[in-house]
Amino acid sequence: MRPSRLREMRYRYGYTQQEVADQLSISRSAYSTYETGRHDFPLESLILLADFYDVSLDYLIFRSNIPKHEIPLSSEELMLLKGFSQLTPANRDVLFTLLHALTQTQSSQGEAYPRKDDTDPDSAL
Repeated sequence: MRPSRLREMRYRYGYTQQEVADQLSISRSAYSTYETGRHDFPLESLILLADFYDVSLDYLIFRSNIPKHEIPLSSEELMLLKGFSQLTPANRDVLFTLLHALTQTQSSQGEAYPRKDDTDPDSAL
């Protein structure tokens, strides 16, 4: 991974190497080897960094120049996400199974239900 993105993010937010290292529960010297590109970051640490800086993982590893990938969601979709986040892992699995079964049934019956975009005035028609 190109180290300049890590340094760029750290400078942008005004953190020291020690402060970022503390967030990752590693030593400053270990963080320095990652930031300078002498060693590759473990995936788990990259995910923590993406969360810490509130950017996408793709942005951190130069797969994108867009810091966050945001998809506009309807109020109904936001409500579903909130409910999903409150489920236990077991109940999430149940929901995924049900969702898969419903989409398979709908698809086999030739039914299509396109996503409505709240910002599109024609979507209410």
